[in-house]
Amino acid sequence: MLFDQLITEDNSQSVNGGGPLTVAPGSWAAWYSHDGGATWHRGKHPDSLWTMASHDLPQAGTMSCSDRLHCWVAMSSQIGEPGIATAFAATSDGGATWVTQSLPVQRARQFIPQGMSCPTAQQCYAAGGDSAGPVILSTRDGGTIWSPVNLPKTNTGDGQGGGLAQGIGPIACAAASRCVAAPENSQSAHWVPIYSLGSS
Repeated sequence: MLFDQLITEDNSQSVNGGGPLTVAPGSWAAWYSHDGGATWHRGKHPDSLWTMASHDLPQAGTMSCSDRLHCWVAMSSQIGEPGIATAFAATSDGGATWVTQSLPVQRARQFIPQGMSCPTAQQCYAAGGDSAGPVILSTRDGGTIWSPVNLPKTNTGDGQGGGLAQGIGPIACAAASRCVAAPENSQSAHWVPIYSLGSS
């Protein structure tokens, strides 16, 4: 599974063909392979969604597949005028078709995803942040409802003016309810918090 988006500011390096499957400038496509990468097919996706940066390549780390059929990806959407917001796209047929999974309006407008990890077909975690600090959203019902995970307060200061990390970047879940995550950046060069979910 992969996502492709042409860079509108540099089309000469982005156009990769002239056939009917070529991605139009400024648009995106989901590509999938069910034979180990020997052949690739373009999936169908909602036109109302686009990759996290509307003029650039998809955000690295914001797609995760729990198995050969089920994947999620963090996308951008538009809610009202004006308002760019976060939404999730999901597939349950290996990438052939995608559906939108919207967040509540206030959460969608504030949450900036930086990573995803989906250990099962029903459970997925999206890590990132908002104006209040680090945030991890989770779903346990295949994406119908996304709720914030209760995170401990973490101070990355080292006594020299450090503060809260702005968001969570990498996240990895080896199994349902067994995850580790780390801040996208830390203001301390000596101490970095690691979030852990699950029994030891």
